[in-house]
Amino acid sequence: MNYTDEHTRFLEYVKAVGTGPKGNYDLDEEQTKDAFELILKRAVPDEIIGAYLIGLRVKKETTEELKGAMEAIKTLSLFPVTDEGSIEIGYTLDGKNSYPPIMLKSAELLKDLRVHVTGDERLSPKFGYTSKDFHYEMDFSENLIYHERALFAPKLSDLTTFRNNLGLRTIFNTIEKLNYLASTAVVGMFHGPYFELYPRLYGKEYSRMLVIQGNEGNPEVVKKAKMVLTVGDESETFTVDPEDFGIEPITKRESRSLEQMCAMLEDPDENLQKLIVLNAAILGFAAGTFESVKAGYDALQK
Repeated sequence: MNYTDEHTRFLEYVKAVGTGPKGNYDLDEEQTKDAFELILKRAVPDEIIGAYLIGLRVKKETTEELKGAMEAIKTLSLFPVTDEGSIEIGYTLDGKNSYPPIMLKSAELLKDLRVHVTGDERLSPKFGYTSKDFHYEMDFSENLIYHERALFAPKLSDLTTFRNNLGLRTIFNTIEKLNYLASTAVVGMFHGPYFELYPRLYGKEYSRMLVIQGNEGNPEVVKKAKMVLTVGDESETFTVDPEDFGIEPITKRESRSLEQMCAMLEDPDENLQKLIVLNAAILGFAAGTFESVKAGYDALQK
């Protein structure tokens, strides 16, 4: 069988991550960028793309490899010009299935702050409801600006069916939440190592970035949550507990339909309304509008 030059080159990258513990080795940023450009261009067969992505995940991606993948996405995308003085919410694109995206509703309490969010088709393995579903189902405030990923990153969006067929989380799940749309950002995560990882990956892309160990790996705070604020080279770690604001935390997880979650946001009960205000304070603090979350919460009560 005669392989193309791209296929032959890519097989070397597969060997680097898929030979086994004794034979695996890390790729540098340029090698990984090349690998992901080949993936995004679909220049090699899906079978070896899947082998590479799974091998890379099992090996555990290095910061250099993550940066290389990010650079490939940048090179092959048409990101909008960064909106200075605004904030981007970094949601997971495998969506939510237990509690609504509160920060989309919180944006209407911050009329002077432009809030950007990206959406796309639902992703495996969770297949939860994404910001796209809520955008087309509900009317949000005008300062919440929705972006269709397929329009500015079509090659990444075109991988959705392939990724759903693969059925596993890959490196894309780590690096697709933020899209350089604003000068500040708030992003959710689930696992502790991302508190150090996200500032290394995005610290120079945003003037302020707040990483939150929030609900379902998203930035919403519905119970006590750890956070890291990065401004330049400085990072500060702290927690926010709804109970400190007289709010009952949400600890029970139950599956909800899109219609149920939309209804919750459209007609919030007293406790959810307080959570919406608290998350607005967090959003404003992340953007630099408020000096602290408490200051923001107090200001939004007036």
